[in-house]
Amino acid sequence: MDTVHIGEAIKQKMQERSMSAAALAAAVHCSRTNIYALFKRKSIDTELLCRISKVLDYDFLSYYTCWDDAHRCLIIVVIEVEEQQLKALIADDVVRLVQRLSK
Repeated sequence: MDTVHIGEAIKQKMQERSMSAAALAAAVHCSRTNIYALFKRKSIDTELLCRISKVLDYDFLSYYTCWDDAHRCLIIVVIEVEEQQLKALIADDVVRLVQRLSK
């Protein structure tokens, strides 16, 4: 599967929006130098990616996907849960795994 170069995708969307690197940097609270460095990166911190997504009004998080080899289909995973819900989901999965292993 080809992966998306997120830095290049951000640069392209920034240019489509006619926004300068300096303006993007100011909007996401980092330096212009960091924005230029970001364009060369294949991955970035999700918090920064969320801020950039809001500023550029584009969902860059949708680029991150999982590949299901059994069905050979692309699955887009976008899950938003509160911290407590996430902890409960993890705990439930651990319990199910222990039950399966003990059979």
